[in-house]
Amino acid sequence: MSPPPNILLIVSDDHRGGAIAALGEPNLQTPHLDGLISQGTCCLQNRHQGGDRLAVCTPTRAALHTGRGVHHASVDAFVEQPESISVIPADAVTLGQAFRQAGYETFFTGKWHNDFASLSRSFAAGRAVFSGGMSDHYTTPLRDFAAGFVHEDQPPYTTGRHSSEVFTDAALDFLNKTPADRPWLLCISYTAPHDPRQSPEPFASMYDPDAIPLPPNVSAQPPFDHGDLEVRDEHLAAMPRQPEEIRRHLADYYGILSHEDAQIGRLLKTLEAGHRSSRTIVAYTADHGLALGQHGLMGKQNLYEPSLRVPLILAGPGVPAGRRIDAPTQSHDLMPTLTDLAGIGIPGTATGLSLRGLMEGRVPQIRRYAFAAYRRFQRMVTDGRWKLIRIYRYNGQGSNRICLFDLRSDPYELHDLATDSASRDTLHRLAEALAAWLNEGDDPLAGVEVVNVPATKSA
Repeated sequence: MSPPPNILLIVSDDHRGGAIAALGEPNLQTPHLDGLISQGTCCLQNRHQGGDRLAVCTPTRAALHTGRGVHHASVDAFVEQPESISVIPADAVTLGQAFRQAGYETFFTGKWHNDFASLSRSFAAGRAVFSGGMSDHYTTPLRDFAAGFVHEDQPPYTTGRHSSEVFTDAALDFLNKTPADRPWLLCISYTAPHDPRQSPEPFASMYDPDAIPLPPNVSAQPPFDHGDLEVRDEHLAAMPRQPEEIRRHLADYYGILSHEDAQIGRLLKTLEAGHRSSRTIVAYTADHGLALGQHGLMGKQNLYEPSLRVPLILAGPGVPAGRRIDAPTQSHDLMPTLTDLAGIGIPGTATGLSLRGLMEGRVPQIRRYAFAAYRRFQRMVTDGRWKLIRIYRYNGQGSNRICLFDLRSDPYELHDLATDSASRDTLHRLAEALAAWLNEGDDPLAGVEVVNVPATKSA
């Protein structure tokens, strides 16, 4: 009987789904992520389910760790509290908790943007843990914990070194000290590539802004008010957006991503040196993506594809090599997938679906639709080709409209087909699916209708 596999879970912050060289971003250098894609399975249509507050990372991370959708991954989901963290329900079995109960050694390092109680029950120990949303990468406030107890009153410390390197060092120390005969779950959660997008040389000057082509949907301003145009992220670049400033942002984004990729290379090299690669499942994903000028937006507080799609890569024992899945998946499917692959059983509190049958080619899809939400302004449904976004006017903000895109012919979401008579049946089908999802989740927008306005070209 084969020994249980080790699990290395790597979570990035703000890494949009297509920003990997192997996935079609030729201006970006990500050799180690490219290698994982060639050695394993990549879900091309993986989307997070959004969240109920400005800091989208807190509900999306709660969903990742609980295997639950956005309506049930956090306590008091969609109660207006946009600045608070997402507290994970006490009755939700977390990823770390499931593996810990199965006898795994569990360790965490990096960004934890949820409550300390859920962290304590999930991981037996952790080092260089950052509790917060963002920080200067060289002065990130950190805490350590052991025996499942986090000292919240413990003064944080700083190292003066880049956060990606500090987190990687902590993970490597865990790997080097863990007995070879005990399975482990190691979660490393980078703060990269979140702004401030700092990286050391040679990465800081690796990309020439003038040589970076802009996607066709980069525009001077958003096509309409989607509800949250005054959030911090939208003030990171001047309005109207200027092409040279967007290129500068992209150059910095690519630089810090390449630096993170180099740290992932250090992790993979250590696994190989210790002859643990063949016994370790490596999973890579992110909490959410980022607009960076597309549709005239800069942040993640929207449901366009650059902000919604995130990488999902798995490699290791039981994972087919060189497989790319072009069917809808959701980020909270990763937790039940990892427990399924490890043979420890999917927790009954998880509502996500295991990707195992999809990866092994036994089923063509595990879900017909993917869904997402953002505060009380936006809701989304897609079947992988067609995508419907509802914009709700709330507290005097938002546009009160419906958008429909054919992602197969229009991947940049440039042409809104909501008022196109030829697409009427598709719009109604997606609207019914979205309404059912909202009702199932007791969403505050269930039953609320929007009135469409004449379609515009979303440049």
